[in-house]
Amino acid sequence: MKKYDVVIIGGGSGGMGSAYALKKGGYSVAVIEQENSLGGTACNAWVETWIQGLIPPHIEKIFSQLGNHEKKGELERSWIPPRFSKDGGDEEDSIIMLHEPLSKKYYNDLSGKVDILLNHELVAVKEKDGRYVRSIVVLDKKNNVKKSLSATFFIDASADGVLCRLAGNNYFYGRDKYSIYKESIAAKDTTHCKECINEPSLFFRIKIKGKEEKEGKDYDNCTTVRYDNATKKVVAPPYINGDGYPSYFWVNPMTGFDTPGKPDGIPPVIKQGILPTFLIYKKRVIEYWKFIKLNLEYLPKENKRFRAWAKAYKNYIYTDEHASYLGVRESYRIEADRMLTQNDLSEKISSKNLERYIAVGTHIIDFHVSFGLDTEELKRFNKEDLRPYGIPYDCLIPKIFNNILIASRCFGASQIALASARTNMLMAQLGWAAGNAIRICLEESLNDVRDVSISKLQDSKLSKDNSEYTEFYSRVLKLESKMKNI
Repeated sequence: MKKYDVVIIGGGSGGMGSAYALKKGGYSVAVIEQENSLGGTACNAWVETWIQGLIPPHIEKIFSQLGNHEKKGELERSWIPPRFSKDGGDEEDSIIMLHEPLSKKYYNDLSGKVDILLNHELVAVKEKDGRYVRSIVVLDKKNNVKKSLSATFFIDASADGVLCRLAGNNYFYGRDKYSIYKESIAAKDTTHCKECINEPSLFFRIKIKGKEEKEGKDYDNCTTVRYDNATKKVVAPPYINGDGYPSYFWVNPMTGFDTPGKPDGIPPVIKQGILPTFLIYKKRVIEYWKFIKLNLEYLPKENKRFRAWAKAYKNYIYTDEHASYLGVRESYRIEADRMLTQNDLSEKISSKNLERYIAVGTHIIDFHVSFGLDTEELKRFNKEDLRPYGIPYDCLIPKIFNNILIASRCFGASQIALASARTNMLMAQLGWAAGNAIRICLEESLNDVRDVSISKLQDSKLSKDNSEYTEFYSRVLKLESKMKNI
């Protein structure tokens, strides 16, 4: 039984934020990551865009070293989306960090300061004591060996809230019925509350076709997508459509894989889990790409585009390269002491009254599957009512545990609120806050994460090791200096 002060489950943006917060304290910390590299969605799923928002200290420092500074002052502009900014500007402004350098940076910065257990998966909670998890079992997937780890505190930064769920905390997934949170965007007659989630996607790489080059393997063997000469239409399975975000080197497909209509109404990422769903998506990437290529090939001469796709893409080929992990937008949501809802998203953050806030959300409420929503109200809310809003510390505290914090997209939120509060930047904020909260617990010998002084967590006062806590207050001040009067 290896003993730690803190065990972090998941090495994504949230887990990395926690690890950076804890690395200087002299504490024994382990990061459990089931992939063979760090970085989660931002690295292993190739989601390199960091939507504008309050930037935590560790990400600001990393970006200054790794960021693509294509535009002068890009970092400063990335503190807040143009719609909220005094200066306005390009709606596309955001931080871009290439996934491979970022993953290596994480590893180099943390190696030797925390134990990094790559290719390890949490498989069981070994010991619980009332409201405390005492030890867990992880599987070393490379060597097929199970290990037991104990810790004083745990941070669940996993993509599917696996620690909280295995430990017995209540959780939710899919659409919330209107009666639960009384959110105006939730259609009052919603009945298919479990079917729809903001679907994951699997990034893949394309390139311009050379003289002797052909499509990647399995393209020609894909018989589920074909052109029908009789109808003059491309025939494809119902889960394939042409939505997506193409560039001239990679593609983020929006395929509708998790739309309603499945026999049991449960999305694959919930029913089967993230890794089995990844295998399904690998097959569907070929179907999706063939669907795009055929539609571009048979476009009428006067048409220059097929949905988001320019006609020039018909000269590109699939390279057999794809991300090693799904870009998970949403899976389980853990029941927490407080659940963030749509109403919270209209409350503008204020340095004059920080309440119990530890992070700031700025993204629109972004749904890719709108079934069961009032779409007109969604558009109106995003345009008129959405504000840079605060996320309370209590949303990170699982309902039935005292020594666990959540630092991933599984934190306490309604589905509507999570559709805004799910970006890389925000996950980094949550992880940074969670790690600093655990630092305070360890420094002050607190047994319950609820006993953390919120004012201390929010401020930039020095800890025992002469390093600062979250700096949240000063960073909200900086955010406000860039914010127009809304």
